[in-house]
Amino acid sequence: PISNDCHSTCDKCFGPGERECASCADENAVLANGRCMKRCPFKTYTDGSECKPCPEECQECFSSDECTFCAREYFLLDNKCNNRCPQGYYENEFTTLCVPCMQDCEFCTSNGCIQCKEGLYLLDEQDVCVETCPDGTYAQDETAGHARCRACDRSCRTCTGPSPADCTSCFGDEPTRDGRCIAPEEPTEEPTEEPGPQQQDGSTGESSESGSNQEAGTVMYIGVAIGVLVLIALAAIAIALLRNRRGSAIIKDQKDRSPFEITNPTYMMNTARPSTYDQDHEAVYADAGNGDDDNNMESSYLDVHPDGQDEENIPN
Repeated sequence: PISNDCHSTCDKCFGPGERECASCADENAVLANGRCMKRCPFKTYTDGSECKPCPEECQECFSSDECTFCAREYFLLDNKCNNRCPQGYYENEFTTLCVPCMQDCEFCTSNGCIQCKEGLYLLDEQDVCVETCPDGTYAQDETAGHARCRACDRSCRTCTGPSPADCTSCFGDEPTRDGRCIAPEEPTEEPTEEPGPQQQDGSTGESSESGSNQEAGTVMYIGVAIGVLVLIALAAIAIALLRNRRGSAIIKDQKDRSPFEITNPTYMMNTARPSTYDQDHEAVYADAGNGDDDNNMESSYLDVHPDGQDEENIPN
């Protein structure tokens, strides 16, 4: 039964508790589940002075059939929460909204259009739907009669397929041959002929070598000349190295040779011996002024002293 012995927030109540209100004392307050509040709680909407629950698929709503924000795995479109967005829209997981596709697009995702409306072609590079494919692309039929504009080979201006042999027109004045664009051949200059002996006399002669052959001959002559110069330089270096090696050998031989050679060891006993001559030096033991004097030769000898010093004894 309705009682007047209520909580201070209640006008009428079913008991003294805060959650037992039947109506609110504050006319601006709303009643939600027996409790008087300033606004309705989450997932409820205001109906007069009471708070009523939103539909299950709604997180927020205006009424029993108008949502403002959808629950998880539902997407809002026209104040309704749908588990899937209709054709021409894609689901935005972050905002939980059904977002319309671009113009003339029948199916799309957050990454762009995937299929245009019937009779239109999807231009992949620009993500637009067109009535005819532009130059550099060709129409490729796909599912349900829809088509895409695919890129031609880069040699084609217009084409019917992706191959270089599918060209229908080319850039500039290039002709097509078996579906291929053929680059125009550059004009070639005919080789000039030098008049031969008969041509100089006014008679007909055979043509001389072309300018390209003359250039090849000139290059060959230059190569031969460079090769000869390289060989001469290598020969000069080899000769210089041989001379240097020979000179080093002569100097070493002269250092190794003794200034004189003693063949008679009798000087060890202080006996006279003949003078010994070196091929490139004067007499060592003979008198320089009278080398053929027998007396002088016999009286010339070496004294060997115990301390190891040798002196030449010459008579006074």
